[in-house]
Amino acid sequence: MTSLNNEGERQRGIYWPRIVAMLFVQILILLALGAVVVRYLQWSSDANQAEFMSAPSHRHLIRIVPANFQL
Repeated sequence: MTSLNNEGERQRGIYWPRIVAMLFVQILILLALGAVVVRYLQWSSDANQAEFMSAPSHRHLIRIVPANFQL
């Protein structure tokens, strides 16, 4: 029995425009994810640096131990 329309025969071909469009969308998604990761790392680094710089200095708590110190 043959089909009334030849959809089966048309579906067997390779649709290069669809494949190229799919690859383009995948590349855009990967670039967007990469940009999000880079932005997060920059934000995280800035936050850590700000926290580090705002920490009080503990230099006055460090003692220099004499060389002849014994327990």
